Amino acid sequence: MNSETWLRIFRNEYLADFVSAGGSCVRFVTSEQMLLDEVQKSLSRLARTDNYEFISLAAVDTKLHLIDKLFYGIAAKIDWPKQARRFVGTQLHKLGYRVDSAGSRLDFNEIAVQNKLSSAVLSSKLQELLKSTIIDDLDMSIEFRFAAMHLCLAQIYRDGRPLSDLQDGIIGWLTGIVPSVVSLRRASIFQRIGRHNGRHLLHSLAAWNRKCDSNGLLLCLDISRYLEAVKVADRTDGLYYSPANTSDLYEVLRECIDDIDRASGIVILVIAPPAFLEDPRRGIDVYRALKMRVWDDVRVRGHENPVAPLVRLSAWGRVNAR
Repeated sequence: MNSETWLRIFRNEYLADFVSAGGSCVRFVTSEQMLLDEVQKSLSRLARTDNYEFISLAAVDTKLHLIDKLFYGIAAKIDWPKQARRFVGTQLHKLGYRVDSAGSRLDFNEIAVQNKLSSAVLSSKLQELLKSTIIDDLDMSIEFRFAAMHLCLAQIYRDGRPLSDLQDGIIGWLTGIVPSVVSLRRASIFQRIGRHNGRHLLHSLAAWNRKCDSNGLLLCLDISRYLEAVKVADRTDGLYYSPANTSDLYEVLRECIDDIDRASGIVILVIAPPAFLEDPRRGIDVYRALKMRVWDDVRVRGHENPVAPLVRLSAWGRVNAR
């Protein structure tokens, strides 16, 4: 079975209906780096075709073993204003209102005139809309809900000013560049994103992504750098990691697997070199809790399973399930 066949099966089994219907999963793929790069490019094309948000993070520039850094890396690659603007426009259209969402902002007065509504009525409708679609959605954490609401309000301008002036602070909070959350207390955000709430925020992001007319989130994590043992004098650009960092990464991945049923519309695809299976100091054998969750203890001899939790792609395109 070649890599194209595996990609087709991955698309049919996961992207076609399972994830778009709200399902989530964590999968592992190992191979030589050149083939992994080709797989990522193919997945990016599939994501665009099938209306998925594709985000790729590599350990060379993101500390994936820290869930908050992982979340910040994802958030930095999302166009938050565009998502929020699309969400508001779609929701208003569903209510039967005429909205010109082609521009970079939504105009409150223009929406009121086009739909023959008074300012008071439109303001009330917007409050009801944001409450029912965001604040009351328990699939997202309360802080993420308030953040999303203010992002939406920031896309609506009234008399030349946005209904919320907290957009830059909210995006800074999501991407980890805001040193303090004092300025965000008006948005009912009182703590930074950290190890204690990182996974919940990731699940919230996935749920929000689906609300913004996306079929789901396809997250590709390249952990190759964690498997490299390079002397300090021989290191080049980018981040390098100790065996302890690698164990921390495996713990984060194990926690993602254990919590995946709580997420909605996300595929986490972990890609790694062959050392992931073979290295006694940095490979999967150093963290048996993760190995027990992805390794196939029972499999038919000579039969390849491309939907197994762990799949190994050979350099010549053949796929072996492990």
